[in-house]
Amino acid sequence: MSVLTKEEFEKIYSIVPRISVDAIIYDQDKGILLTQRAIDPWKGYWHIPGGTVEKGERVETAVKRIAKQEVNVDIEVVRLLGINEYMNEAHPTWTGHSVCLEYMVEI
Repeated sequence: MSVLTKEEFEKIYSIVPRISVDAIIYDQDKGILLTQRAIDPWKGYWHIPGGTVEKGERVETAVKRIAKQEVNVDIEVVRLLGINEYMNEAHPTWTGHSVCLEYMVEI
């Protein structure tokens, strides 16, 4: 796997859909875990931990990687909850089309 530069990311995802995943970490007592974005776009906003599936990476592996990177937890995937599609996802320098797979997971 390789990480795209900002320029590569914007060039690629301005012409093809981006596949991403969200890890919905639910606790009966505390609710859904949200994180506050530390990077652009939408720095400072609250969100569900998630990110881009890398080339050659299995979707469930991406969910586990992102949960570890963003909230430092090891998770098990429970089930796919559904799909969100963002047809005109506005970023500061480009407009993208994202397909996001929403997974229920547990720590």
